[in-house]
Amino acid sequence: MSPKILWKGILIVLVFVLFGYFLYPTIQFNSMSLEQRKTMEREDPAGYRELAKKSIKLGLDLQGGMRLVLEVDTKELLNKLAQNKDSRFTAALDAAATAAAESDKNLVDQLDARIREAGGNIGLYFSTREVRERDEIITYLKQQVDESIDRSLEVLRNRVDEFGVSEPIIQKQGDNRIIVELAGVTDRQQAINLVGKTAKLEFSIVKDLDVAQRTAAKINEYLLGQAAANDTTGGEAVAEEVKDSTTVSAEELFGANTDSASADSGEAVSSENDPLFLLYAGGIAIRQQDILRFEQALKDPKVQQIIQRESQNGRFLLETVSDSRLRTGDENDILQTYLVNNTAALTGETIIDAKSEPAPMDDAANFGRYQASITFNKEGTRAFAAVTGANEGKRMAIILDDKVRSAPNIQEKIRQGRARITGLDSNDEARVLSSVLKAGSLPTPLDIIEERTVGPSLGKDSIEKGTLSTVLGLVLVAFFMIIYYKFSGVVANVALILNVFILLGFMSSLHATLTLPGIAGIILTIGMAVDANVLIFERIREELDGGKSTWAALDTGYGRAFVTILDANITTFIAAVVLYNFGTGPVRGFATTLMIGIGASMFTAIFVTRTIFDFLLSKRIIKEISI
Repeated sequence: MSPKILWKGILIVLVFVLFGYFLYPTIQFNSMSLEQRKTMEREDPAGYRELAKKSIKLGLDLQGGMRLVLEVDTKELLNKLAQNKDSRFTAALDAAATAAAESDKNLVDQLDARIREAGGNIGLYFSTREVRERDEIITYLKQQVDESIDRSLEVLRNRVDEFGVSEPIIQKQGDNRIIVELAGVTDRQQAINLVGKTAKLEFSIVKDLDVAQRTAAKINEYLLGQAAANDTTGGEAVAEEVKDSTTVSAEELFGANTDSASADSGEAVSSENDPLFLLYAGGIAIRQQDILRFEQALKDPKVQQIIQRESQNGRFLLETVSDSRLRTGDENDILQTYLVNNTAALTGETIIDAKSEPAPMDDAANFGRYQASITFNKEGTRAFAAVTGANEGKRMAIILDDKVRSAPNIQEKIRQGRARITGLDSNDEARVLSSVLKAGSLPTPLDIIEERTVGPSLGKDSIEKGTLSTVLGLVLVAFFMIIYYKFSGVVANVALILNVFILLGFMSSLHATLTLPGIAGIILTIGMAVDANVLIFERIREELDGGKSTWAALDTGYGRAFVTILDANITTFIAAVVLYNFGTGPVRGFATTLMIGIGASMFTAIFVTRTIFDFLLSKRIIKEISI
């Protein structure tokens, strides 16, 4: 056997192993029963989330759930952006909104046309010191509309992520619509409340560390007493154990040795033998597995009395869960906990702009990093100057929906109505933070114009029918190939199975979502792969009929068929790219599987089958091609 054939064989094995590695989590996850999944989610939540994340997700049409189409109230947004208003403006805006609803034209263009029809100029209502000319104003308004939709998308993603929906689809459609697909969510009112809420942004001063830790320690003692009272077999021993473990070192909390025995055992730590709050030199934290326990504790009137007595009008908040750093692994992931003033010093209504940018060159401490720059309105400027002047050296928590996004230090009194959050590691981090800040400053109303619920029984039926059609298609094609092409058909079937294996493995590596159109794409891929082998085999048959030797017929057949196969696949791939870029959820699912399938079929139908034939002929396992 030549080295060339050997290396080809090694490459095929490596590809098979690689995509088998990607596909294994999907096989493992889907082989578990519903009861096994619930048990794993309860006992090993971090492992369950990781396994679910790595497996292929089922789309709305297969799993069931809700699909909502939301429309951004662009009319209300333009009304808020107007610097001056009169009866002519109101009439023009109403007429423009009606015309935009009946046509495909942008509302900004419609408003400009209506104002000009009334003998006015759009600059009378929207001109500012920076934007005065008509074209500049129209461009500015369109940018504001686009940005408001982007901010609404960010807010919705935050809501859905917090809700825990796996692989939601949230995307922009047209100029002012947002599609939200929540697979697995069947509670209509719950879904509507989830996407209908508007972000609440607040700025609050963080309480001094000694006050926060004293308050947390008092709460730990109270909860311990409650647990001990319910434990009639060893309350004193439990009390002593928890009292000694309330304070931990930062190394124990964030290092590799954090409660390794508990993590290894996989047992959730109960409230009877472990404190809720973990105190260390730099702050307070809780374990992620204790979030529900934390929320329940804050509902206890006695706990609220302790907080008010010890902290003077404070409240405990957690850092944003989706942004938490996985410091310890497993179920013991640590969440920073903050004690802040219950009364916000500022709200998001005072922010008029927020943007991400690189740190200034003269800022040596943050050189090469990024920052989020904030601009306040006049009211916010005055309030921000007063708050920062009175709290120099303290921390100010930036709170979005009762979760702390960031808590920077106040370095000095800020009079200019501008602030910056420094120390951000990447432009993406700064952009996301800026988007969140700005999302709270200009909430845009969202109207639900369409809703559809897919029941889980319908999704199950779709899965069964989709699986049946795929398997039936494979079996029929394989049977035909064996009958018509004999042993060569067996080789084509081996490549066909590997083709589907690679396709599913690639989808799993991308954490893709499988939909009903996606299954259609897989079936189409099977047909295209078989078509490629049919072309190759027919070319080889022609060469054999012409009197050529087996090796010569093989070389010529693959060479002549390759150009035709490549041309057909390239044109189909281009069509799939267009579908993916301009299509919505179901169409994009079809396009995704089609693009992956084209690449897989080119590899298996041409490279794999040729390598198999070369190996069998070189080892004299077969002397001629049975075709």
